[in-house]
Amino acid sequence: MTTHMTTFRLTHARANTASSAAKRVARRWMVAALVTCAGIGTHRTAVAAVVPFPIAPVAGVEGIANTRSGVRVVLVHGDTIYVGGTFRVTQGTNTRNNLAAFDFNGSLKPAFDANPNGAVLALATDGKSLFVGGEFTRLDLKKRLAAVDLVTGKVDRRFTAHVGGAIDSETPVGVRALAVVTDPSVRPGAAGLATRLIVGGNFTHVDSTIDNRSGLAALSPETGDLDASTFTTGVQGGFVDALLPSASGLYVGGSFTQIQKRAVSLAEVNVAGTLLAGTFNTGGQPVIDLTIDETGSRLFAGVGGAANRVFAFAATGANRGTRLWRGPQAGGDVQAVHHYAGNVYFGFHDGLFMEPDPYKLAVLDAATGALEVDGAHQGLICADTDADRGNCWLPRMDNTQGQGFFGVWTIGHFVDPVTNKAGLIVGGDFTQIGGVPNTRRFAIFNEP
Repeated sequence: MTTHMTTFRLTHARANTASSAAKRVARRWMVAALVTCAGIGTHRTAVAAVVPFPIAPVAGVEGIANTRSGVRVVLVHGDTIYVGGTFRVTQGTNTRNNLAAFDFNGSLKPAFDANPNGAVLALATDGKSLFVGGEFTRLDLKKRLAAVDLVTGKVDRRFTAHVGGAIDSETPVGVRALAVVTDPSVRPGAAGLATRLIVGGNFTHVDSTIDNRSGLAALSPETGDLDASTFTTGVQGGFVDALLPSASGLYVGGSFTQIQKRAVSLAEVNVAGTLLAGTFNTGGQPVIDLTIDETGSRLFAGVGGAANRVFAFAATGANRGTRLWRGPQAGGDVQAVHHYAGNVYFGFHDGLFMEPDPYKLAVLDAATGALEVDGAHQGLICADTDADRGNCWLPRMDNTQGQGFFGVWTIGHFVDPVTNKAGLIVGGDFTQIGGVPNTRRFAIFNEP
């Protein structure tokens, strides 16, 4: 889960809304056909995953006020949920802007106080620092990229990295994805970085006043110094939106049209940044978010553009890179995707069945790509699908029939060490989920 968008993600936010009744009818038949082919309905087999969360979140402690686009990224580390975006939240006497730390109950952790002045789009950690990327121009003395203390949010001034320039001149310069990778070939005391902070986004130079990197770079997590020997070749035709560590190195996705002379928008590179074999075909559409299953065998991509789906790929073996399935098409970009317990949760910014409709969040069976049905929880009839479909996990958002907001931007989860139960974290531009109080732009679904 990274952060992929401009202030309203205008680069990718092509709503694809159909004005003609004919196109809406065609969309409904297409979704119905996809679902039927996937084998869902009353004939669903027993091997399907169980959705572990109820249809409605718990009541929030306090809603997050929106100044532009709400919550854009979440990161769980230890007992803390770090939340970034463009927002203002107040609990009691504590107010935080654009970056905040919460406990698993949704309460602010008052010790963490950072307050960047603009959008936070990416978060990562090496267990020592919280790395913060985005379009902000001031976080202490840092802009667009900073390392802060995990407890206090205080900026580490030893980390001096900076980015500038733009691949896409119509999109703000910024860091849109972060990941920490470890190079097992670098032994203690040897030359080179054993751990690297990988930075992706819309930029053309790093730690420099001239172009030296194109949307992708490797840095020292301690100092922010550029690693001159790795990730020397970036992307072309667009920027990087998503980074996800893999067993072999790193998955890279975005709006780019080429990486190391391969015409793709999703690829895997090794820990030195060199392209690996295997073609992850998204039809040239922008990749906005990435997640992988617990075994590392299946990669899931949230895809926008003209696709607006979740794609699943084989991540291991001889068929690595082969597409396994593609999910139903949403009316707008799939902006968030997250795997948990055999399910792939995905968020988007326009209707799933009819445009507009109140659905911006749904869940797929990770094995088949079919919309999940769970008899254990009261759900909703899946509108515009075959008559046998019911009880879908489809939380309703806002009360505007889906109009006027950009839906879900980010999804994550935690496991509470006290109860050993999970929580699903959802962030975005919504004002409520299921009518539940204080779930503005940040909601938690607790496992019963």
